[in-house]
Amino acid sequence: MQHSKFLQTLFEYNEDNYILIWIYDGENRKESHWFKDWQAAAEFIQKIGNSTNVYVGVGLSGKDYGTDYRCKQNDIAGITGLWLDLDILDPAHKKPNLPVTVDDAMKLFGWLEHQPTILIHSGHGLQAYWVFNEPWTFDSDAEREDARNLSKRFIYAFKQQAHKYGWDVDSVFNLDRVLRVPGTMNCKSAPVPVKMLECNDLRYNPSDFEDILPEIKDVDEYEAALVKGDLILSSTPSLNMAKFEALKMIESKFVQSWEHQRKDLQDQSASSYDLALANYSAMAGWSEQEIANLLISHRIKHREDLKLRQDYYKRTISIAMRNAEKYRAEEEIIQMSALEPEEKAETSNAERDAIIRNLSMTFNCKILGIEKYLSEPAVYCLITSSGSINLGDVENLISQTKLRNKIAEATGKYLPRFKAERWDSIATALLKICVPKQVGNDATDKGQVSNWLQKYLNDKPVLDNADEAAITRDPFCEAGITFIYLDDLQRWIRVVQLEKITAKQLSVMLSRIGAESCTKNVKINNSWTTRYVWKLPNSFNI
Repeated sequence: MQHSKFLQTLFEYNEDNYILIWIYDGENRKESHWFKDWQAAAEFIQKIGNSTNVYVGVGLSGKDYGTDYRCKQNDIAGITGLWLDLDILDPAHKKPNLPVTVDDAMKLFGWLEHQPTILIHSGHGLQAYWVFNEPWTFDSDAEREDARNLSKRFIYAFKQQAHKYGWDVDSVFNLDRVLRVPGTMNCKSAPVPVKMLECNDLRYNPSDFEDILPEIKDVDEYEAALVKGDLILSSTPSLNMAKFEALKMIESKFVQSWEHQRKDLQDQSASSYDLALANYSAMAGWSEQEIANLLISHRIKHREDLKLRQDYYKRTISIAMRNAEKYRAEEEIIQMSALEPEEKAETSNAERDAIIRNLSMTFNCKILGIEKYLSEPAVYCLITSSGSINLGDVENLISQTKLRNKIAEATGKYLPRFKAERWDSIATALLKICVPKQVGNDATDKGQVSNWLQKYLNDKPVLDNADEAAITRDPFCEAGITFIYLDDLQRWIRVVQLEKITAKQLSVMLSRIGAESCTKNVKINNSWTTRYVWKLPNSFNI
């Protein structure tokens, strides 16, 4: 039985805590059933049959709460692994920004070196578990919060991956989450089976995920509520009609959002329209309470669930406030990046600080500055609150795609995508804040090739016979002038200096220090022939 194998894999080593099996008929019947061992839970599921939705709690409970209640997150006693719930595009889901097929959804697992222990097709999506070697039971509230943070970081990392494809992942990091049981039926619409696709012996420790997930401070910064204090959430909100009518007059998309007529919105859910309305009202300078009243009024108009919960409205309004700040910051960048008089050669400290502040807001990544090392070619380094990111040449700084990839690789943050005309202004701003840094002579092409030549001539025998050198390809000296073979120097650089360089690149570098390419007549096996050599400048003469 699939449900037995599933429950055994998750809860085999549970000793003292309760397993929740929750049933829901899709209408009124919601019942909690509690079991101290997985076998009893499996027997209960077997008796239920396939006429209702069956779920399992991902968190363990310290006690039996009866049939009418579930264990709340702050009382969860432990977890047996990490979990993920991926919706797939389907009439059962309102969101259209979802993977189209199971194969598409599976792409989201590619970034993680740890593959799931259990993989389930829930009927309209995928659910996965990474099972621990033993249950993580909590000895304190702090330990429970550590587990919640790990789950939050885990889900957030998958959200970042999904955003690369234009998809979304549900925020299922709460410890009191319930997910479907394989071997049962998904009766959300037309009944479909819940199937177990994979169940293997892979087991993990919580510490296995620590170094590959974003830091909790980064996740918290992303979700940080700009709304301070509680909002007044009433089923009879007082909408500011003067501001409402004024915004309707100047912003057509605000009206379309209010009427649910936005064809450009992929997600047509009430929550999506809430965020759209919140974005426009936040950009118009509405207060947090005024935005909350607007959103409740919108839900009343369309007969949607009012969701009179602080967390929902605070989160939505916070995102809108942050979006408004980003928009204003982006506009400032565009204005500051406009063409200026040619005589203004340098960016002032005040202007640089303002650009850095606006870039940080626009990128949602705390930028401290950019250093430009005056090597050949110049090398750029982006300094962030998470550390320094070596960008390499200027193309990696001003190319949107390359910069996004560099930042994502170093910080785990994937920058928003900007339209080409707006990116040009942002790229200009990035160049403006660069602070030049002098480097040693070795960092230039001239210094590097001179250094190589000195070491090369010290390592290799310098012959005094050109004919013999033509056979061995060693450097040689005639009339106090030193000659070398390009291919031998290139080979020495590759083997000894562990540097890959093409013959063309090396030729250019040699020319820049004054070396000259020339031909030399040499005698090999009593026959005269010509060889191409490089004549070094006087500073290298033996």
